[in-house]
Amino acid sequence: MREQHFIIQYESEWQHMADYLDYQRLPSRQQKKTPKPVIDSIDFPAKYRRLCNQLALAKTRNFSQHIIERLNHLVADGHHVLHKKRRVDWAQVYRFVLTDFPCAVRREKRVMLAALAAFAGPAIVLFMLIKFFPELALDVLGEYTLLSMEDMYNPDNRDDRLGESRGADSDVMMFGVYVYNNIGIALRSFASGIVFGVLPIFVAVFNGIYLGAIFAHLSNQGYAYQTLYPFVITHGAFELTAIVIACGAGIRLGLSWLLPGRFRRAESLVMTARSLVPIIIGFSVMLLLAALIEAFWSAIVMPIGIKYFVGGLCWLLVLYYFFWQGRSREF
Repeated sequence: MREQHFIIQYESEWQHMADYLDYQRLPSRQQKKTPKPVIDSIDFPAKYRRLCNQLALAKTRNFSQHIIERLNHLVADGHHVLHKKRRVDWAQVYRFVLTDFPCAVRREKRVMLAALAAFAGPAIVLFMLIKFFPELALDVLGEYTLLSMEDMYNPDNRDDRLGESRGADSDVMMFGVYVYNNIGIALRSFASGIVFGVLPIFVAVFNGIYLGAIFAHLSNQGYAYQTLYPFVITHGAFELTAIVIACGAGIRLGLSWLLPGRFRRAESLVMTARSLVPIIIGFSVMLLLAALIEAFWSAIVMPIGIKYFVGGLCWLLVLYYFFWQGRSREF
């Protein structure tokens, strides 16, 4: 490639990069009054890598010094912008929480409803079957799981099991365990959707069966209303909802591969994954919140009425959030 052809081919990119770097140097108040550059913060890392490659090419071809110096300056300034300490954009966080996340979930309402049906349907069916046919619990859960659940939620063991307030060290340790388990399960449920969207459905069905069987068995034992429900009602509002959302996102990912439309499968997969980023961040934050509640609230000694009241408020909050929050921005 000749130098003149090199300049003609990449001149517009260099100018766009220079405009972006000049924009980044402006104070935040002045940025609001200045037209935004062609390059945005999302495109910048890829554009910066491309600029570095162009500088390397110019040096390899021994182009004139002024071209190399110009690219050197752009690369150096870009390096400072890329690695500078960024302030938290609270307006963006506020917009994400109150608008972007709930709107993104409603935008994918079909797959979310499919995941909800795959989870709630088996849970309700197993709950009703085991309520009327208690012996089925042994076939579904196994003897070891039944004995473990009974021992954990037996009100007679309240003082040394569920009802006892743990020390601060134990709370922090359990918080870490809940974060690792719950977010790990949710992310695997989402990522497994690439296998034709089948595995997220399996995860939803399996968890529904397991949960419905445990709730029914402990209800038959008379433990549910005293220990199980007060323990799970609050953090369950966020945890169970987040698991369903993760499975729904996984189904959507699988459908983008199965039904790519007018795009190539790889392009469809990449585009869908990008559109699901707000949902991934959102359900991860919900699971983090659920872990906080489970570690520092659910297991503490508290009158059952307060536990039910707070848990009920959390469920109402979650339902309102996903049905109505940010809806005015959608039109």
